[in-house]
Amino acid sequence: MTSRLPALLLAGLSAWAVGCGRDCAPPEARGGTDAEQQAAEDEAATFLGLMKEEVCVARIKLGGLRGTSIGKYSPGTRRIKVEEDRPLDEIRSTVRHELCHALQFQHELDLSGPEWTLALPIELPEDEQPGETWAYTCQQGPEPAYLMGETCPGDPFGTEVFEQVRAEFHPPGGVLERAVDFDEVGRLAVEGDAVWVPTEGGGLWVEHSDGGAEVVDLRTGLPAPPGPALEGSADTGSARLLYYTAFAANGAQGLRLVYDDEEGPTRAGCLRPEETPFAVEGELWSVYRDDTDLVWGVWSVE
Repeated sequence: MTSRLPALLLAGLSAWAVGCGRDCAPPEARGGTDAEQQAAEDEAATFLGLMKEEVCVARIKLGGLRGTSIGKYSPGTRRIKVEEDRPLDEIRSTVRHELCHALQFQHELDLSGPEWTLALPIELPEDEQPGETWAYTCQQGPEPAYLMGETCPGDPFGTEVFEQVRAEFHPPGGVLERAVDFDEVGRLAVEGDAVWVPTEGGGLWVEHSDGGAEVVDLRTGLPAPPGPALEGSADTGSARLLYYTAFAANGAQGLRLVYDDEEGPTRAGCLRPEETPFAVEGELWSVYRDDTDLVWGVWSVE
């Protein structure tokens, strides 16, 4: 069920149920305007095509809902209702939400555990919260789940729900699965609250906790002349490194490092402590803290 409240503060039945043929074709939409029907049908066909398991929906009915709901999936008939007279993007997101419920019921997803507690401002019975946590997270589609990847050390509690989404969906066409490698180039021992800034010309300025400062050459690790702080994002013009964040409906927020170029985004890996990406002379670098060492290196993609 989709509440009329803001959809997301971000963004064991018979195999052949009534109304579903054996081919389990994408559902037709009835009611509403022609544009609403087309938006609902197209969204359903696309979203169902991303799911690994077959999910059968008999029909999408636009309009006819009562109370506070803007969408509803009925397990007994395998039909979806979606409120009409709303922006097409909201109709599409509601269709995705209810299709997630269809997947939940038809394949009896295991949504037990405290990570399935809803954190949105919607009042629901406790036994309905896991399903809504699932549907509000799932309706975002597989892209956030694939860019998040496996749970990382240091992730906040609850980000594992993205693993459940990834398990139920094929990789989205816009996210590439390829090897992104970090090649360590240098290390420097630091203590306490050291700070560091990459500099123009390929240096790394480091101020130690005792107030002393030095500049080292990124490639050799040897002392280097001071230079102005490097400005701009980690972008070479043909590729970039960026922070990517995803929100789950249980309130969890995950953060990853993503490599992006003209072919598309790829998960680069878990974000390490205090990791800062930057670009120097056409290459993508990052520096992070490993206990008492600063570590820096170059990124490449196969």
